[in-house]
Amino acid sequence: MAIVLDHMIVPTRDKEDSARFFARIFGVPYEGAAGHFAPVRVNEQLTLDFDNWDKFEQHSGATGGSRRVLNLPCPQG
Repeated sequence: MAIVLDHMIVPTRDKEDSARFFARIFGVPYEGAAGHFAPVRVNEQLTLDFDNWDKFEQHSGATGGSRRVLNLPCPQG
């Protein structure tokens, strides 16, 4: 059985600017905010949900827990 990543929350200081930037550099469409998130559909299975956060902590992806940041670059406008 294959494991498929469906979505991932990407913490940013400006979700819309970050989503637009990501979409532009990777050549995928950004269709604007939808509800709480600014989603970018990467492929048929994966959506990155950009979100505004005020505080950031850096941890490895293996530690788990809530509101922890993976080491993903997300430039600021």
